[in-house]
Amino acid sequence: MSQMPTQSSTQMACPYKGLISYTDQDTDIFCGRTKWVQAIYDDLQQKPFVALTGASGSGKTSLIFGGVIPKLRNEATWQITALRPKESPFYELSKALIPFLAHDLSPFDQAKETKQLADGFRTKNVSLYDVTREIIEKCAPNTRFLLIIDQFEELYALCPLAEERDLFLELILNAVTLSNDMEDLIFNVLISLRADFLGQIISHRRMSSFLSNADHKLGPMSPDELREAIELPAQKMNTVLEPGLSDYILKTCIPTNIPLPLISFSLKCLWEKEHESALTIRGFEEMGATELALANYAEAIYEGLSKNEKTRTKEILVRLVCPGEGSEDVRCMINRNEMISRNWPLISLFVEKGLLIAERNQNDEIQHIEVVHDILLKEWGRLHGWIQENRDFRLWRKRLQSKLWYWEKNGQKPEDLLSGELLADSLQWLDNDSGQIEFSEKRYIQNSATKNKPGASKNRFAFIIRCILVFILLAGIMFASMYVFDMKKNLHQLTQTNEHLTKTLQETQKKLTHVSKSLDDLNKKYHAGEKTWQDALNKAASATQKIESANKKMQEAKDIQWRSERQIQFAEKKLKESESLLSQAKKQQSALKEQTREFEQHYQEQVAAIQVQTMNIEEQSKQAEIKMTAAEQLARDAQAQLQLVSEKKAQFEATIEEMKQKQAILTESACAFALTHLTLDKWRALIDQSPLKDFCKQQ
Repeated sequence: MSQMPTQSSTQMACPYKGLISYTDQDTDIFCGRTKWVQAIYDDLQQKPFVALTGASGSGKTSLIFGGVIPKLRNEATWQITALRPKESPFYELSKALIPFLAHDLSPFDQAKETKQLADGFRTKNVSLYDVTREIIEKCAPNTRFLLIIDQFEELYALCPLAEERDLFLELILNAVTLSNDMEDLIFNVLISLRADFLGQIISHRRMSSFLSNADHKLGPMSPDELREAIELPAQKMNTVLEPGLSDYILKTCIPTNIPLPLISFSLKCLWEKEHESALTIRGFEEMGATELALANYAEAIYEGLSKNEKTRTKEILVRLVCPGEGSEDVRCMINRNEMISRNWPLISLFVEKGLLIAERNQNDEIQHIEVVHDILLKEWGRLHGWIQENRDFRLWRKRLQSKLWYWEKNGQKPEDLLSGELLADSLQWLDNDSGQIEFSEKRYIQNSATKNKPGASKNRFAFIIRCILVFILLAGIMFASMYVFDMKKNLHQLTQTNEHLTKTLQETQKKLTHVSKSLDDLNKKYHAGEKTWQDALNKAASATQKIESANKKMQEAKDIQWRSERQIQFAEKKLKESESLLSQAKKQQSALKEQTREFEQHYQEQVAAIQVQTMNIEEQSKQAEIKMTAAEQLARDAQAQLQLVSEKKAQFEATIEEMKQKQAILTESACAFALTHLTLDKWRALIDQSPLKDFCKQQ
């Protein structure tokens, strides 16, 4: 079973956000959507209205708050505010704008100004474009104002009145149109919208026109984007991933279109379990991979509750879901005052465990709560079963709250109370209430019933009878007065007329008495029928309790069956993957055998070639030895010749030296001969006696 990361450790080091959306504080770990951020940024520079459309869980909110807003704030030329429409879009818009207009007021005065501004928007006495111009001039001239409306589908899913919705759209689009017509673009609107509500949006002509010009349809992450979203945050937070973990997640999640929040949730749980060493593939699989990690985690929390807490858990979570009509269900945010006080310890537990998220005030007190993500409504089988089981009740409640909201807002006029089929359904749900219907809803139903109860009809009927009687009496008096005026002429006729009138009055009184008795009988029968009806209701309530008990057991069985089917599907998937891996292994084994056989054959051929080469080398070695011997002999001979040459050289050098000496003597003799007066014969005689005789002859 996966474990939810603790708040402290997650805030310090965890590179993954799980089911919680990214904010402008998480820009360092928001990765994988660079091109989408740039595309929206470029459109905001040129277009007054930009929409981001995508399926639930595609990452629209994170893209805006974790990517687009930080990029815009780096320029320091934007004033930015954000809101969600919820049940009262005018109030939420005013609450987002008032801090710019009256930041120096107390919270009480700001709340008062918020209501006044909302009323001004609703009655068309205040222009949104004028308000944004005032904000720019007051806060930071030469800047632009960006209004972000996140989860725009709430305008259709939660806003109870179509008139309110149309007025809000008109207010927004009028401001966008004015901004577009101006020379300088100073006001922009950016919305995020769930794709299953796109049909309702484009049915509005003006909105459809704006959507056609700047609608970014956000699809699932590509393999490269998902790899970045897994690996880059881990690198930035010094978290080690086992080699191949990213490939494994891509291989298992992309073909089955696993939503991005589930992948992030699984990685967050895995980080809490293994971050001290490395995040591993085995650990990822042991959590139930991605498909079952969230369901297993939520189910483990539920099983740890008491029986009473389990019952109240169902009431809490179902209350936080708004049923969709023609679209998927939507989570809704409720105020602290709307939830029964005995449920708050349980709510605080769910907030701590991460199944619910809370909006807090300045004193860190919880003001609003909602389910952490729409994905929980689909992936947790038990909650999904509760939603389907109570769907009729929640659809009725949605219609009731729409009427109640209008009745309270319109001055609680009697004509705005319930009537007809909706009143009958409301009385039936009220009689079978197990504590889910709130006090304000009960009061509204009871006031409607009082207005339309049978006793009220009886009183109105008696009043009509009395009026008829008075009219008859007045008519008789007038008729009698006319005859008295002509008494002398028509005395006999007047007497007869009076007698006739008296008889008529007596008969009328008898009829009235009979009618009164009939009404009393009807009243007795009504009370008897009411008692019988109450007894039938009690029996029906008892039967309903038995049916609910049976349905509860059936739902538990369905939950077990659903989880078993998911486990079986997961096991079958793993079995198919194992069979595929086994088949691949067999193919690889066959290929390996073939490669081994080819290798052995090649080895034998290489051995034979090496043997031939060895023989050739040995032969060449022998020839080389012979050549070496011959070379050595040649070397010895060359050495001897070199020695002989050296000796001859020495002899030659000695001869040269001797010749130089003799040449010197001869030179000296020649010089002496030239310088003396000896005759040639005397010189010859001296030469014959000289050791140079032989040399001179040779010369």
